[in-house]
Amino acid sequence: MKLRYVALSIKSLVLGAAALAAVLVPIAGHAQALDAGVVLDWAEYRLPSLFRTPTPNLQRSVPSNLPFVYQGTGYTVRAYPRDRYLAISDAGDILGLGDFTGGQLMGFGTTQLLRNQILSDAQNQSVSVMLVSDVAVGEQFRFSLAGQSLAVTRKGEAVAFASGVRSGNAYTVAQLDGPRACSLSANQTGAMGFRDVVVTADCGRPPGQSALAGQVHAPVGSVLTLQVNGASEVTLTVPPFPGSADGYNLLPFSFAPSLTDGATYQVSVKAAPAGQICTVYKGPTGTMPVALGALRVGCEWRDDLLSRSSDNQVRGTYFESRDLVIGGAAGPVGGTRVGYGEGRFAAFVSSAVGLGGASGSHRQVFWRDRLTGETVLISASLSGVEGNGDSFSPAISADGLTVAFESSASNLVSGDSNGLRDVFVWSAQDRGAGLVRASVGLNGVQASGRVTSQPCRAMAQWWLSAPAQAMWCLECQALPL
Repeated sequence: MKLRYVALSIKSLVLGAAALAAVLVPIAGHAQALDAGVVLDWAEYRLPSLFRTPTPNLQRSVPSNLPFVYQGTGYTVRAYPRDRYLAISDAGDILGLGDFTGGQLMGFGTTQLLRNQILSDAQNQSVSVMLVSDVAVGEQFRFSLAGQSLAVTRKGEAVAFASGVRSGNAYTVAQLDGPRACSLSANQTGAMGFRDVVVTADCGRPPGQSALAGQVHAPVGSVLTLQVNGASEVTLTVPPFPGSADGYNLLPFSFAPSLTDGATYQVSVKAAPAGQICTVYKGPTGTMPVALGALRVGCEWRDDLLSRSSDNQVRGTYFESRDLVIGGAAGPVGGTRVGYGEGRFAAFVSSAVGLGGASGSHRQVFWRDRLTGETVLISASLSGVEGNGDSFSPAISADGLTVAFESSASNLVSGDSNGLRDVFVWSAQDRGAGLVRASVGLNGVQASGRVTSQPCRAMAQWWLSAPAQAMWCLECQALPL
């Protein structure tokens, strides 16, 4: 009668309870008392047809060991499908209940009587860790067990420690490190039973990921390799510009795989084309994600003939060209809102025949855009007639869009009748206005003595900062300037 009441109490407890127990059961001859769960595991191991779960070799979570007390005796109960139950009393009685017992409790023996069998069946069980949360590319989580460590890098894959734990011995799995703290399942610690243990780890959602993308500007046909963080690479070949004979082109690129938002990056040029120098001139380092256009790479020939026509048909020689000045910046300078590229623009003097339409009768000043390949004769009148005297000593602004120079020509602007050399200013942004003669006084009064623009070379950036106010730097030996 007592066992029947115990059986009824067990069924009602399992239907309504959800607590876990850690009851110790004495086993004669064993160094210490065993966890009740270990003994129940052993009973499962010995009676697999009655109590094994559908996944017999993997303990994915702690079995529901439910405690209750009947008439002063404590029991630990474990429930199974088809209303089957396995229990152990505090005194060490192992009991079963289910369709195989006709609804009555069945005694399987006591731990005292079965001690030799339990001890001899003890074996090493594997302990694994399985991530149940998403893992970003490159992430790694490390865990420890009794001086061992293992790294897990993929979701849903159980990774086992090299050495297992013997049945009856205590174990604890802990997180060593990782990009985020992980929440481990309840079976991360306990006494090893007679089944393998898989500890699940929920490490939360990884941060978002973004592609690191940019643009490269280089001569057509250039082949270069870029690298990010010394690992991922991308090899680029700059194609021709569709419908154009332009010798340069812009090519968008992106690295794969994407990088984790919040991570730092460093982009470098691993391999540059022969005869060229390539530089990550904008955004070589930063933190993900980056804005569109924040990463720029440029390649240029180490040696470039500047004294050539826009169509490359006329090429000046060393003996015909001189006074080279370079302008252009990677970012905004002065009154310029954007950067056009470091060293993109150049101004120089040449007497080459045919260059920019010049006859070669006098030295002329030219401006060249190294990106587009355009060469412009700037010592010319608004109608395009070249200067009828020598022009020389060009100075270029920091952004490369404004050039000042000296000239003895008298046909560059109307009203130039002083018979002296003057200083002129040309703007790439206002070509339709033609040249401006800077060496004049109030109301356009011409200089009556020698004027030079030599000091302008050292003050080009200051001069650029306020072009609208015509803040020209001149040296004049005659008034009324």
